[in-house]
Amino acid sequence: MSQILLHLSVAVRLLAFGWSVALVVRFRDRRLILLSAVLALMATRQALTDVLSLAGRASEAAVIAELPGLLVSIGMLLVVILIGRMIADYREAIRTASASAAALRENEARLQFVVDQAPVVLWALDQDGVFTLSEGRSLDVLGLEAGQVVGRSVFDVYEGHDEILDDARRALAGHHIRSVVQVGGTVFESRQRPITDASGVVRGVIGVATDVTARERAMRQLETSHRAVSEAYDHTLEGWVRALDLRDRETEGHTQRVTELTVELARSLGVPADEIEHIRRGALLHDIGKIGIPDSVLNKQGPLDDAEWELMRKHPVWAREMIAAVPFLEPALDIPYCHHERWDGTGYPQGLTGRSIPLAARAFAVVDVWDALLSERPYSPPWTEVEALAHLRAEAGGQFDPEVVTGFLGLLQERTREA
Repeated sequence: MSQILLHLSVAVRLLAFGWSVALVVRFRDRRLILLSAVLALMATRQALTDVLSLAGRASEAAVIAELPGLLVSIGMLLVVILIGRMIADYREAIRTASASAAALRENEARLQFVVDQAPVVLWALDQDGVFTLSEGRSLDVLGLEAGQVVGRSVFDVYEGHDEILDDARRALAGHHIRSVVQVGGTVFESRQRPITDASGVVRGVIGVATDVTARERAMRQLETSHRAVSEAYDHTLEGWVRALDLRDRETEGHTQRVTELTVELARSLGVPADEIEHIRRGALLHDIGKIGIPDSVLNKQGPLDDAEWELMRKHPVWAREMIAAVPFLEPALDIPYCHHERWDGTGYPQGLTGRSIPLAARAFAVVDVWDALLSERPYSPPWTEVEALAHLRAEAGGQFDPEVVTGFLGLLQERTREA
């Protein structure tokens, strides 16, 4: 037993010394060199002692007395192993941190390159509106350099630019801001986001603005071109209508009058602004299908016979065939195709009833009949306004939408007061 313990003691001490030497070679750490020297002395001294003990056939009690030293050697071995592990972990952490730092520097360089090349401005404000960041190529159009305004208040830098300062106040108050502002001759699309702490208190603002001057200029040019095309279309439509009015003596001047009044009525009924132009074009073209009606029928003196009425009732269908072939005019189709439909379903060409008739056509029908009743016709003298108003009221719920009739009567009263 004593022989085994003595041999184990020597082996442990030598193992601790060898392990420390290996760590010195691997990590080249001065603390491990010192530890290895201490272990070497301990191992050498104890090894000699153990050898002498073996040679002198030490007693069991003497061997047992060496047990504390053996335990210290084992503890020293464990310490060496632990230190080696800690140093390995430390070195790995340093390597990972170095790699992360290098990647971060690379990403920062890439971001800086993008910011320097792109037509943008990046900035950040603290909770008092003081710049903590100011970067971007587009700063030069503002007469600034990168970082020049850092430490200055946004309310000082942009004094007099009320729109910019209003956006800054709202962002500092916690609102996400997206706006288009102009500084000098440059137009920026700006986005700002508040930075809040865990309790929701605004601690600053980060923002980015893109120079969209070229885009805005192109949009204005496109709008100008679109407006020119629209005006050309409208002049063409007015030419068609004028030609039809000259051909149809009964309706001369009628189209312009009902178009203006229908647009007024549509606005008073709450029709969205983007639909008004389609209603105006539809009113102008309401009888365009009559181009297909022979002059003998269109300008006949006196009432039409059944065959002639059958032919006349086709003009909404012909209007639809003409207009549907022009995509620009298709949204204006409701009035030309449906203005002879009746609220009670007895109209033509589809026999629609109630609200299935487009609102534009329901409104136009009231205006169309009102103007026709007040106009001079070859086979009928004009009605008085009192008679015409009585007819509209009588046909509310029959030929006409009752709500549209009410709205039209209110519009006439308003025009009378203004006159």
